[in-house]
Amino acid sequence: PREDKQAIVAEIKKYIEDISFKTLSVALKDLESNGLVHRKEYPQIPPKVEYSLDLCQYLGHKKSN
Repeated sequence: PREDKQAIVAEIKKYIEDISFKTLSVALKDLESNGLVHRKEYPQIPPKVEYSLDLCQYLGHKKSN
């Protein structure tokens, strides 16, 4: 839902000055689509979403699963 995206982007925005909600949202979507950021949704009320950096992808290493 839109509300959970707004909440996580608002939390990240606290640490990054002078960035708009739209710019940050687009950047997170881009990073996620390129596999550099992992998005985890929690089925709870209120909705919770966490973003984490995928260091293996970031450093160019293959994951061993």
